[in-house]
Amino acid sequence: MKRKNLLSALIDTLLACLMAIAGVGCLATGFQMDVDMQIVMVTVLLCAGLACLCARIRKGWLVLLVTILVSLWLMRDLDFFYNYYSAIRQILTLYERGYGWSIPEFLLDYDDWDLTLTIASMGGLCALLAGYGLSACRHTTASLAVILPVLPCIVLTDTVPDGAYLLIAIIVLALLALTSQSRKMDTRQANRLTAMVLIPAVLASTLLFTQNAL
Repeated sequence: MKRKNLLSALIDTLLACLMAIAGVGCLATGFQMDVDMQIVMVTVLLCAGLACLCARIRKGWLVLLVTILVSLWLMRDLDFFYNYYSAIRQILTLYERGYGWSIPEFLLDYDDWDLTLTIASMGGLCALLAGYGLSACRHTTASLAVILPVLPCIVLTDTVPDGAYLLIAIIVLALLALTSQSRKMDTRQANRLTAMVLIPAVLASTLLFTQNAL
């Protein structure tokens, strides 16, 4: 891979990571889910790197598709889909409090599960979507990695995401809007613009996370 392409892949990977973490972080904190975000971040990093790499090789989409199918097959014994039932039930519980909506009976038949695997898999899918979208200059597709997980949080007033994740979401969406046209015309210029905004944004976000942890 050429030096220019490597730099572009690294920047796309970092941006895709931030987009996915911001999206699922808002979802997890907005609905008070007990999640180990370190595991989520590692999963997101690996998926973002894979997506950005596959987007730059011949028939990379096929490699990406096979990887997703193999991962789902390997997780068949981990009660993968049951974990999603727990997440859906937790979301619907807050909607029931806010709007009086009933929770489907079949969701009540399952015990609570550790939601780390659920949020990590969601984050991985968002990272794949963002990474491939950024690398293929499909910015509308990439932005969905942030928008879709955040949407359930904006309906109820008591599902307020953590401020750090919300700030990251706003930063990456603004950055995506600023660089969308320049990426199509001049990759190097887009990389410089992204780096100028992204590096300070990462540092600021790191400080926010550090302060919240203290």
